[in-house]
Amino acid sequence: MNDGIFILPNEVLFAEVEDCIARNEEITIPFQGTSMGHLLHTNEDKITLSPIERPLEEGDAVLFRYRGLHILHRIVRIEGETILTRGDACISHEQLKRTDIVALLTCVY
Repeated sequence: MNDGIFILPNEVLFAEVEDCIARNEEITIPFQGTSMGHLLHTNEDKITLSPIERPLEEGDAVLFRYRGLHILHRIVRIEGETILTRGDACISHEQLKRTDIVALLTCVY
């Protein structure tokens, strides 16, 4: 614990995120990372992640599982069941399946 902040390992945090989403609940967490640098800033912003209740669209920011990690990036293209994502501050993209997507970013604080 540090200044009233409880720090969880990513595995624990994202297990809780997935549990909340599975219960059809939103969850707000602090943002960490640099790949969404034009929109989000580490230690400054909090994000609300929500269950996906509408068709995904290009431009949506989504939390997804990729190579053993949870990543928040923006959808840049949807081709059937294949989705391409990229962080706002990145040049490379990820190719995923719809089943890899966990939640939709619905609010930034």
